[in-house]
Amino acid sequence: MTEGGVDWNRVAKAISQQACVKLESDFIERLKELAGICGKASVNRVMLTRVGALLLKPDAPLVVPICHKYNRSGAHNMLTGNVAPIARAHIEFLAKVQRWFPDVYPIFLYSVQDAEDPMVLQSVGFDVAEFRRRMKKEMEELRRELADTRWRVATMTEIFPDLREREQVLQASVAKDSRFEARITSIAIDRADFFERAHCRSTEEMKRHVVAMAAQYLALSECSIAMGGGIVNHTSTNLAWYREGGATLLHNPVTTA
Repeated sequence: MTEGGVDWNRVAKAISQQACVKLESDFIERLKELAGICGKASVNRVMLTRVGALLLKPDAPLVVPICHKYNRSGAHNMLTGNVAPIARAHIEFLAKVQRWFPDVYPIFLYSVQDAEDPMVLQSVGFDVAEFRRRMKKEMEELRRELADTRWRVATMTEIFPDLREREQVLQASVAKDSRFEARITSIAIDRADFFERAHCRSTEEMKRHVVAMAAQYLALSECSIAMGGGIVNHTSTNLAWYREGGATLLHNPVTTA
């Protein structure tokens, strides 16, 4: 039975084998509904098998990185003490996910370590202290908004204490892997606005920044797998790094403002 380019019989069989359980009669129908609101990065047999196996778990953790668009115009839409537009988009998406799979456990993650990145600070026009103050305020506002749920808001390193160490190892690995050269160049070009505002004109510096960003996505993939969870992320060229890292991905088909 193929629908939307997906062989659902094969998906059902693969999920059942991977999870070593017999699926409830309505499970695949609920998974189809979920696939209907996901972006294309999630709608393929391999990813739907991963997603399905994850959603069979009680309290399936879904980490939700809150990715801001770091430029001066974007800075005034973020870190203002209000909930970021991308966070609201993920809240709406996850509310739909819970219609079919009510036991998922979302964890919204903020990258406070971005305050250590000179390019990010230059692009938004904040110093370290102001950046951290604004992000903390935004996190507090999101916690208030989610107070009636059991959803969590935290920093990436609070949930994954070894994240930075993983990033360092992966950064070296990505930098020397020739398979990624074209992708890194493409992402650097795609982020031209960011680099312009960061006053970065060195191609090598741009690529190093993209490599560091790729390492974070790969490290999050490793960490999510280690915790037995999945990742929710918006549309981005960086989704390819999650696939590379073997993560279970729920692609929310929205973009950052």
